[in-house]
Amino acid sequence: ILPESKEVLVLAERPVMSDFIESSFPTGLVILGSPRRLLGVVRDTEGKPVEGARVEVSLPEDFEAGFSASFALVEIKAWQIATDSEGGFDLAEVPKFPGCSLTVEAEGYKALALATIPSTGGMSPGDALALTLEPIDLGARVAGRVLDELGDPVEGAWVGLGHTVEDTDAEGRFAFQLDETQAAATGPKRLVVAAKGWCPEVHVPALDEEGRPVWSDTIVIRMAQEALFIEGVVLDLAGAPKAGAVVWINDPTFVGTNEYSSALTAEELMGPEGYLWKRYFTDESGRFHIPGLGDRVYEVRAIDEGTLHLSTEASFSAGTTDAVLQLDPSVLLRQVAGRVVDGSGASLEGVAVSLVCVALMVQIPGTPTANIAHSRTKQVFTDREGRFDLGRIPMHAGTSLRLSSEQGHVGKEIPLEDIPKPLEEAEIALYASCTARIVAAGSLDTAPVRAFLRNASGERLKLSWTTGTGTSSSTGIDLSGGNSPTFQVSDEAVEAVLVGAKGEVAATLPLRLTPGAVNEIIP
Repeated sequence: ILPESKEVLVLAERPVMSDFIESSFPTGLVILGSPRRLLGVVRDTEGKPVEGARVEVSLPEDFEAGFSASFALVEIKAWQIATDSEGGFDLAEVPKFPGCSLTVEAEGYKALALATIPSTGGMSPGDALALTLEPIDLGARVAGRVLDELGDPVEGAWVGLGHTVEDTDAEGRFAFQLDETQAAATGPKRLVVAAKGWCPEVHVPALDEEGRPVWSDTIVIRMAQEALFIEGVVLDLAGAPKAGAVVWINDPTFVGTNEYSSALTAEELMGPEGYLWKRYFTDESGRFHIPGLGDRVYEVRAIDEGTLHLSTEASFSAGTTDAVLQLDPSVLLRQVAGRVVDGSGASLEGVAVSLVCVALMVQIPGTPTANIAHSRTKQVFTDREGRFDLGRIPMHAGTSLRLSSEQGHVGKEIPLEDIPKPLEEAEIALYASCTARIVAAGSLDTAPVRAFLRNASGERLKLSWTTGTGTSSSTGIDLSGGNSPTFQVSDEAVEAVLVGAKGEVAATLPLRLTPGAVNEIIP
């Protein structure tokens, strides 16, 4: 089983224990490479020593393939050391085995990789290996510190540059590395800093003749003013104080986006724990208190979630203690009621029905994307005849009817303006959920890369599938090698359309999906 090499020694008849396998092997193999010393010096392109570089010797990736036997357990070791203040390193024993590689890495430098270690050199101080690291071109960089009014560092502050957000460290430090786009005239031209308990600060640099920002070498941001608040009262339709109303800031300060490309706002960080839509409730006297605000004018809204009545638009300066918000009595009211049926027209009992409306919309600058938060009424459930009645509802733009079922039917959310009139006699169909998968690898002249499913009216249906990070939903799904992941869709689907890389239709397939089975869609 030995590879053809004189540099390898194999010791047999030695027991091998494994934490991953619940038994020991009566006969094991310990493979030893002949040892050698490896010395060297790591310098940069100017000949200066690089301290703290990580030097690593590794066995070849195909080490196991050199043996004719199959191993139940293989543990391949690497040998590491850090360079000293003179850039030197001395690995007393590394294996003298064919194909061993050497890598050197250091912060601020390009990694150096040698596929093989020189067979001569590096064995004594007189012939130490000379290794050179090339510095990384860092380009434009924005860095600085966030301090409080006493000059102490502020840890955990959010610092936003464009869409990128960094947290300050224990010393209040932050740093951004800019690419060519970010450093150009079209790149971000302000820093926004938000820290809990403080008013947000904005730093705007000077611009050069071409409109590019000129950032200081080290920017110091001082959080000089404590966060402010707005207090006031919410009045109902008749002008009386409204207890239990929801109040929020409708124009929060954009700081950047998180790893999911969702907006992060200063008020989200500065106020009590919560997410993008920070909701505050009026007390028994209809009063509210919104903390964690900056020193500016804010648009404030309120809603009665029992009826979806919104307040009229109003703006107040931070620090105001007598703000007044009144639910808008002028909005048109309509009766919303109807019946829910399945695909065959039979009544569906126990379907949850509610109304939702857009409460907060935060536009992400420079993109068509907006993060939206919804408010909704309490759910009602359909009776034996599938009927529901939500009462008289204000007709706000963006209000939708939401239906969900635990009986294997796909839920829906329908804008009220899309429901056939009259609203008090609406009939809505929910279709059964089906599991499907597209299998089209190698079966078509044009290789499909994407697919969508349509109902009898030609509308694209929503598909849902599981990914490594959660669940995705869309009206189209990507194909890998002509195949799709397993997805969920309603049995309303009557047609699958497979599309090629240039948008051309590769195939149109008729469908008749069966609930409770995995439906393979094959051309």
